[in-house]
Amino acid sequence: MDSDFLAEYVHGRRTVREYFDRFVGEPLFDAAFADCPAELRDRCIAHLWSAFAELDEVPRTDPVWAGSNMRATFSKLRDQTRVVRVDERDVERCWRTFVVSLCAGDLDLFRWASEALLRSGQLSVSVFVRTSLNLLDVSGWETDELAADTLLRIDSAKEARSTLDDIIKRERLSGRCGRRRYFGDSGRPANPRPAVDRKRIRQQT
Repeated sequence: MDSDFLAEYVHGRRTVREYFDRFVGEPLFDAAFADCPAELRDRCIAHLWSAFAELDEVPRTDPVWAGSNMRATFSKLRDQTRVVRVDERDVERCWRTFVVSLCAGDLDLFRWASEALLRSGQLSVSVFVRTSLNLLDVSGWETDELAADTLLRIDSAKEARSTLDDIIKRERLSGRCGRRRYFGDSGRPANPRPAVDRKRIRQQT
């Protein structure tokens, strides 16, 4: 997201929807949902927009805006998501937490939201495995232990192994395999470099 656009947004010359449309077109969002089903991406875009719209409706006298530019941004949404407690029975807010945590590279939030959605049947094991691998690229942190622990807690490790094998086969065919470390692998290749520029992410939010 270029600096000229951000300046226009901060000064009220761009709408929240324009900012949002720019955000979901950024490399960060592409990395978070790489190789995911189109319907998942579309669903997460819808949930993320709901979260943005709700944040924008908060009165500017609320403490959430203290010391800020009074505009709804992903960084503010991320910070709010980290402090607001969500009931795991609230499916809509679990989905919002899932997409925000994935885009923010927040492993703890991602673990919580994923487990809630997996237990409720809202999230498939195959999608969880795929997005947990993408989380590695977004955050720069290895996610194998997070994924394995979550799958063991919901008793889905065997199903995940099959999904992971399929992913590895596809990536070998495409020449991408070997750049990641997968949970369950015995080798420990060097940590991969994140696929997105973290400095750019901080600037755009």
